[in-house]
Amino acid sequence: MRPGQEWKVGEAQLSSIQACLHAAIAAAHARAGRAQDYRKHIEKAEALAKAIPGDINKMWAQMLSSVAKPDEGPGPDPTNAIYKSKAIESVVIARAQAGDHDGARRSLELIPAGRHRDARARLLVKALAEAGALEAARAAAEAITEDAVHRDLAFVSIVGAHARAGDLAGSRALAGRIRHGEYRLIAQMHWAAADRAGRGGDYAAVLRAAADSRLRPNLYRDLARIQAGAPSRREMAKWIAALGGAEARFHAFLGAGEGVMAAASKPASAPAAPARSQLGGAGPASAPAGSAELAAEETKKRMEQFARELEAPPR
Repeated sequence: MRPGQEWKVGEAQLSSIQACLHAAIAAAHARAGRAQDYRKHIEKAEALAKAIPGDINKMWAQMLSSVAKPDEGPGPDPTNAIYKSKAIESVVIARAQAGDHDGARRSLELIPAGRHRDARARLLVKALAEAGALEAARAAAEAITEDAVHRDLAFVSIVGAHARAGDLAGSRALAGRIRHGEYRLIAQMHWAAADRAGRGGDYAAVLRAAADSRLRPNLYRDLARIQAGAPSRREMAKWIAALGGAEARFHAFLGAGEGVMAAASKPASAPAAPARSQLGGAGPASAPAGSAELAAEETKKRMEQFARELEAPPR
């Protein structure tokens, strides 16, 4: 974009998707020990995130107002700021997963620490949870005391991390800290997905409930990520296409991409003991060099293919 030129919603959307994909590829390269490739992709992701316009503080003011008064609907759609926020989030999480903790802290500062500073704290919780530092993530979530929505979203991240680790009891116990009903529904999706091998009916029932509810569009990112390991790509594409509104489809695309990335980069053998993180708690687990390198290549191929599938103009 030329300086002073007005951004169109579709351009900000595609820039955000590209930033998220570069961040995911960067994390895969880091797991394979390819520092130069990691830096190239993470710097590209951060540059894309910085370039997207939007007032993140204003975005949160509108979102929190809609949560406080749900009968009045979601209110104005601060689209570009949402895309900017999600792009920054992907960079922070990728840096944390890669063990680049100083970089994660620097990228975290791209989230304004203004009136809605709990947005930054919530993102720190998500980064810690994604990196496997669950105790530190919980402590950071407990420290969010001013904003109930950010606190709920922080615990959703921890609930999901516990569920993916197979700790359903811990996941359910922590979900008791979540107040808002739609966020509790996301927590149920995490449990059902983790437990679907034994009780697949639960997963189907919760998915139906999600489809029938009036979820905020950004929550479809969680739903799509959870589903990515279950249905075929064709079924996933049909589900996304059926969602009402470009905003919900955008977040579902991002979530599906995260799910594809996670499935491709999952180590084939048991991970080594996690290292201590500069962000606090345990850092990301490391896989044997050979499997990590293969995972990075497979992740890169899948994510680039996913990016090509998203290049069509948003509907």
